[in-house]
Amino acid sequence: PQSVRFALFIGLVSIALVATLIYVMRSKRLSGLQVAMLAMIVSGGVGNLIDRIRNEGVVVDFLNVGIGSLRTGVFNIADMAVTGGVLALLFTSFSESKAQIEAETSGDDPSDVPDDQIPS
Repeated sequence: PQSVRFALFIGLVSIALVATLIYVMRSKRLSGLQVAMLAMIVSGGVGNLIDRIRNEGVVVDFLNVGIGSLRTGVFNIADMAVTGGVLALLFTSFSESKAQIEAETSGDDPSDVPDDQIPS
């Protein structure tokens, strides 16, 4: 129903985007790269949100890439920003977790590093 569509795709998405934006602006622990990735996610979300508001709850997708009969799904630039931001954030989170596990198993104690030598 239209009311459920509005609540989910406009209301809930708006709340999630505002919450993410507030988190990005207030968090002091995020690296510049993490801020950029979250900005990609928020900007793509805002793009799709604007599209939904202007087009009666639907997003206009206009890109269909492929060669011959081998085609991708239909998507838009905002989808690319969200997907790219999420994938990059997951990749960097996985890399950081792996580095932390390696440091713990090698006996290095990250708390022994002086605060002025910790990368931001």
